[in-house]
Amino acid sequence: MREFSVPERLGVFGLGVAANPLIVGLAVLTAAVPPLLLLRASGVLPPPVGWSDRARRRTGWGAGLLAGASWLSQLHRLGLG
Repeated sequence: MREFSVPERLGVFGLGVAANPLIVGLAVLTAAVPPLLLLRASGVLPPPVGWSDRARRRTGWGAGLLAGASWLSQLHRLGLG
């Protein structure tokens, strides 16, 4: 296995982030959730408020439209649409 110096190691990290920038958001979310859960469990934060029926319906439509757009995009990418 090849040994990397510190600047090269950061370069590899930078290439990895450039290839998949959403991983940074996932890392932040992973680091932020446990403290929030502890604060909620200890009573410092109030319990979550449920969404209204209207908000759930709008979110469902939005998710459905995104899924449909993804499906059409994949069909187009594969030359099937």
